Amino acid sequence: MANIPPKEEALIKEIIKYPLKVEEIQRPFVEESYDDVPEYNNNYSPPNVNIVNDFVDTKVNYEQDIYEFFERVNSIYNNFTYRTQEKNWIELLNYDIMWKLEFVSLINAKMIEFLMGHHFLTRNICNILNETFHWDEQERFLNDSYPETFTKYLFKQIGEERVLGYCSFNTSIKIDYEQYFHYREEAQRALLGSDLKLVKNYISLAYEMYQSDPDLLCIKGEYYLRIADKNKALEVFKTAILINPSDDNMYLYQAQIMYDSKNFTEAIKICKAFKTTD
Repeated sequence: MANIPPKEEALIKEIIKYPLKVEEIQRPFVEESYDDVPEYNNNYSPPNVNIVNDFVDTKVNYEQDIYEFFERVNSIYNNFTYRTQEKNWIELLNYDIMWKLEFVSLINAKMIEFLMGHHFLTRNICNILNETFHWDEQERFLNDSYPETFTKYLFKQIGEERVLGYCSFNTSIKIDYEQYFHYREEAQRALLGSDLKLVKNYISLAYEMYQSDPDLLCIKGEYYLRIADKNKALEVFKTAILINPSDDNMYLYQAQIMYDSKNFTEAIKICKAFKTTD
């Protein structure tokens, strides 16, 4: 690396792991996504769970309580602003019915089935649910009982891998969030499958609805890298980092592009900025 002091050269190599390829950067971000209305549901039969009447005291019927609990789940989920507020889920999980240990298995099963069709939740909220239902301790049972595509999605949400976010939104802008998230997720899925024509189509559909989502911009930037338009990719990544300055991947993308373009001075500058955010 000509004309670069050894200390600076070491910094670049540490940050971007030269000679890192674009695909190697992409992989931590692009995950397998879970479709909103999966085809496998057509043949899916939920595992056998003891119904309420197996547990209920003959003098008290808790079916209404469970019904009202899941009405509240629907109500929270269907209001995007409420859905993203952790306090609403914490309050929900403190309902009296949740303290009836004999119903935990039933509510657990019904919550999983709910998530199979309503899965656009933040990682923090998924972890709040996991703290109650302990899905991370039921991995074998869940894998045996539910479709693999869903369980892989669920364990990623409560794991450490990078996942799509739901918090960088101006909720005063009224859009159909479910439709937007569907487009964004399909764009991610198509990118993973290298179907660039489909990626472009879904990015366009999502971008028409909302333009300030750093996760969508990251997918868009990756698309430009795949079609070898590094200038547009760099522009998109710069916009994304203005929205979310703490996103490490945005620094990595920019540093890699600058390095590949032999703009070592700028690559060093980006690497130093990245180290500052650690």
